[in-house]
Amino acid sequence: MEVNKFRFLYKQIDSKSLEDKVDNFWTELLRRYFYHDEFIITQNARPADNEKKKADFIIQAVSGPNSAEHVVLVEDKRPSLSGRDTAWEDAVGQLTGYMLQARDADKRKLKLKKGELLPYSIYGIVNIGKYSRFYVLHPHNDTLQDLPDTHGKAFHLKDNAQDIMKFLTRLVAATLPYVSSSSSSSSSAGSSRHGSPSRPGSSSGAPKTTSPAAGKGPTSSSGASAKPNPKP
Repeated sequence: MEVNKFRFLYKQIDSKSLEDKVDNFWTELLRRYFYHDEFIITQNARPADNEKKKADFIIQAVSGPNSAEHVVLVEDKRPSLSGRDTAWEDAVGQLTGYMLQARDADKRKLKLKKGELLPYSIYGIVNIGKYSRFYVLHPHNDTLQDLPDTHGKAFHLKDNAQDIMKFLTRLVAATLPYVSSSSSSSSSAGSSRHGSPSRPGSSSGAPKTTSPAAGKGPTSSSGASAKPNPKP
């Protein structure tokens, strides 16, 4: 039944679709991966209380009764823009602004002194129609970097579904707050959180899944790039 749901949502995204069809697909996909009680997924959310503009999705990780940090932000655009370099550049720029605002908000909540770095990275996803790119904002950078192993590529929801599942699993493992400080060593996906190393390759942070768009089982497969790759 779940595969049918994703196939239905996937077919709703065509060249004439508006952004809401992309939102609908990613609403379900994010819920499928970031299902842990520690995660809060909010749609059309402000990255900071004093900001008027809203990101399409913000995922926060709850590390305590009074603490929830921004860990993933998502920006969606309508399918007709996917072949335009300027559309990708604009979307990445928009997402960067949201992520910097979210980072500043977290710094204020943690009461960090001037010059102190946030102790974790924040991750970003840009979806234009059926194509997705993955990014990371490190504490010491003000620009987005391509998520390791993505090489700036735009991944197609169906043709590259296994890669997308792999990257989402990695983001879950990198952002899920671990209580134990004896977790396995930190990986290339990001920084450790709350004194506990992240585990990007681990399957413990995400459900066993089939390909959302194609219905097939998963297998494994610098600065941020904003130019779309040729369609597969």
